[in-house]
Formats: sequence, C-alpha cells, structure tokens
Amino acid sequence: MCVIIDTNRLPDYVKGNDEALKLLRNRIEKNKIKLIAPQGVFLAEYNKFDKFKPLISQYLKNDWFKKVSTERFSAAEADLKNKKEQGEISIRSNEKDLPILALARASDTELLVSDDRNLGEDFKNPKIIRRGRIIRTTTSHKDVKDLLDSNNCPS
Repeated sequence: MCVIIDTNRLPDYVKGNDEALKLLRNRIEKNKIKLIAPQGVFLAEYNKFDKFKPLISQYLKNDWFKKVSTERFSAAEADLKNKKEQGEISIRSNEKDLPILALARASDTELLVSDDRNLGEDFKNPKIIRRGRIIRTTTSHKDVKDLLDSNNCPS
C-alpha cells in the first residue's frame, strides 16, 4: 500500500493531532503502508518543514519510503507536461504540484493526503491518475480506514 502526503497536511501528520493521520502514520510505522519518497520540487517543499526532517532518516532506515527512480519520475513528469501542452489533459493544479502527480503516476500510487482542491480534482481525474482517491481533513476516520484497507502499492 502506498500513499503520498501533500505538504499542506505534513504538519498534521507530524504533530499527530488528526485521528485519520494518526492511523496512517501508525500503519506506515508498522510497515503496512509505504510513503512515496518525495522528489524534485516536492522534495524541496518537504525539506522546508523542519519537524519532518527527523522522520526522514527514521523512515529511510526502516524502509518505510517507497523510492521511485529519478528516470521514471522524470519521464512521468515530462509526459504530464507534454499531454498538458498538447491539450490531451487539463491540469488545474499549480506548477509546484505537478511533481506530486508525476510521482503518483511513476509509482502507481492511487492515494493522496491533501486539502488542495485543484490537486484533488486532478488526482481524481482518471486521465491523470487511474483510480485516484483523496484523504482530506474532512474525511471520516471510518472512510480513511476503508481507503487504507483497500489501497495497494505495486512493487
């Protein structure tokens, strides 16, 4: 099972003040879910959040990140940009969120934790992410549990 956490939800994830994200973190730290390792501009955004930095080494040490090759990530990002420019897909997200969509495509991840409305709409667009699903602040604990139970993470 794989998940991407947008930086707008990272503070809640680290602080543990959100029940749904506590459940997610517990599953990651029991190695039942892999957190997709951020790359590119998205990695720079993660690094701005100082309270997450101590977790990065712990997650790397315990193999709780799923890493995507730079080549695969770059190819997915270039493909998205090309399809957008050609008018094959419409992307509402801002430019700094494009790496999140590229990571999801490159890793076949279908679950995103975010409160960004435009990113969420793009993530749920089957032309961008095949079966994208979102965990938002407003998602109930039961629905989060169901999403986590039904999500898989290809190797």
